[in-house]
Amino acid sequence: VIKLPIGVMGLATASTLKHIIENIPEVKSLLKQFDVVLVSGRVEGDVGVLEDVIKRPVFKGSIDPSLLPETIGYLLEGGTLSKKGPAEEILLKNRLEQFKSSYRTVVSNIKPAFSIGPLKVPLRGPPVLLAAETPVTIPVSKVREYSSWYEGQGAEIVIVGIPVEEDLDSSIKRVREAERGLNKAVLAVDSMKAKVIESGFEMGAELALSLHPGNIEAFLPYRREKAFVVIPTDPLAGDVYDAESGLPALKQTIAKAGSYGYEKLIADLILAPPCTGLLQSIESYLKFSSEVGSVPFMMGFANVTELFDVDSIGVNAILSALAVEVGASLVLVSEESWKARYSVVETKISLMMASVARQKGMPPVDLGIDMLVLKSKNPSRQSGVLLKAKERVEVNGESLKEELDRWGHVVIEVDHETGRIIACVFKAGAKTPERCYYGRSALNILKRIISDNPELSKQHAGYLGVELEKAEIALATGKQYTQDRPLEIGYSSKLELVKEVLEGLQA
Repeated sequence: VIKLPIGVMGLATASTLKHIIENIPEVKSLLKQFDVVLVSGRVEGDVGVLEDVIKRPVFKGSIDPSLLPETIGYLLEGGTLSKKGPAEEILLKNRLEQFKSSYRTVVSNIKPAFSIGPLKVPLRGPPVLLAAETPVTIPVSKVREYSSWYEGQGAEIVIVGIPVEEDLDSSIKRVREAERGLNKAVLAVDSMKAKVIESGFEMGAELALSLHPGNIEAFLPYRREKAFVVIPTDPLAGDVYDAESGLPALKQTIAKAGSYGYEKLIADLILAPPCTGLLQSIESYLKFSSEVGSVPFMMGFANVTELFDVDSIGVNAILSALAVEVGASLVLVSEESWKARYSVVETKISLMMASVARQKGMPPVDLGIDMLVLKSKNPSRQSGVLLKAKERVEVNGESLKEELDRWGHVVIEVDHETGRIIACVFKAGAKTPERCYYGRSALNILKRIISDNPELSKQHAGYLGVELEKAEIALATGKQYTQDRPLEIGYSSKLELVKEVLEGLQA
């Protein structure tokens, strides 16, 4: 180990390193002994300039040191790193490509029970198809938008939810609007009115919810061509059942439908809400899967996600894993309430992860994709810059004068263990910070920096405000913070992820 005359590697440039290597023979001699040289991903500039000095390939490694083993492994497998950008982006792409390959294998190994439109319905998952139902509370004018939105989130089937009290003409318009909003997704209709379902079939719907003892004779003309989700009893008759009584009743309804010649049936055992029989209903899925091996079955998540006041992401993830374990063919989700927003993409990614994990015989971790929206797998890292400061200033809630004027240079970090934001000011050309501020409030730290540095420019003050606020969000949510890099909080990247993984599967 040779100590370099650099205070903080994040402030180093490729030109600085080149100058150091050229002027310290010991460093130059050591580097020439290696086949490949990796430089911290934090270094600014093109590190290819170092190759002229040491005559060895030079690449940028990762910003996060914990990724070094993966980086080296990637190189040993024949991968190529960048001389201009950190390894994180390349490693992420490599993981994604590996996941896509694994998921394609899962999809190609499907054992279909039958097809609905272009979709093959697996007799037992994985893979597991995803259906999303439009809220019954939205106006007809919004149905097309929701249908397109759900397909964009990864739903292979979009179900039009029909309000019970809605008149026939409005319901038919609702179905038509949904059909117009779809590209490749299969259209389905969920209604207690046979005429609405029949109209849906005429408009191209391939699936209906739900077939029960009270309406089996109503759809005989469609019994071979169209698919039906089967429920145990007639809801219009006021029949109620639990997990224990529902399974025998469902078997009877399936047998009756079969006797009438229905060929495409999907069983729905109905998942009970939390704390009211959820576990027992999961057990009924297991029993059905083993006892009725010739009929695919569906698991609807809404009774759990909508009837549990917690963030939907974890609920949808664990339910997806359970759906894969019990062999569900189809999962149904809805976004009826605002808290369930993005349930479709949450479930889609979770189902893909669980499907690949099931194939590999492992838990759904380190698969190449994740559904970590508000948290990271690792905490933010500190460079030790706080300890190198000539002066350390703890920033609390004192009132400070707000004057945006001119600027200095600041390095920002987050320490999750102590719950602090750290902001260190470097004077021009300095290798160690002049002063470090730390505290929990981005606003208070910004005020203090502005007060102590009257030369701070408005542009840099604005930049500091953004970065400090990102640091505070990271502190509050557990997200990993790296200065000048996005926190990746939100769903935009997850929507793109769905498109990336599914690209080419429907071709």
